[in-house]
Amino acid sequence: MVAELVEVFQAAQGVGWDCGQSNGEGLSRVLATALYPAELDGYTTAAAWLDTPDRPNWVDDTNGTDTDPVSNGCAVLFLNYLNTQLGYGWDQIVQAGAPTLAQVYQTLTGRNDGWTAFRQQLDNNFPVGIPCGLTTDNPYPLP
Repeated sequence: MVAELVEVFQAAQGVGWDCGQSNGEGLSRVLATALYPAELDGYTTAAAWLDTPDRPNWVDDTNGTDTDPVSNGCAVLFLNYLNTQLGYGWDQIVQAGAPTLAQVYQTLTGRNDGWTAFRQQLDNNFPVGIPCGLTTDNPYPLP
């Protein structure tokens, strides 16, 4: 219910979060999980992206669907990266809404290296080609 409520507010806010696309789906998932962490069981998507050999860039681009576990996995990882790794509050992240997660990052940090920093850190901690074994959508904080 929380995820659906978040999606209604995304539409009302009108700043770029789109519940029918990967950025909005990611936001609804992370906020619902923040309120009800035990309810995520079976719905995690981070591993789907981490275990994909090419780890597509759904930070600079937004997937036009909310049903792809790979793009949703990238979105939840990036949003958790902003919150837990970089220390931005969910309120700050939501207010920085934009059509891409890269634009959210740029609004928050003033930098345009979001994809590179995010990807390098995950590649260092979860090497490509080795199953990640992750059972959560939030592996942060990472070294």
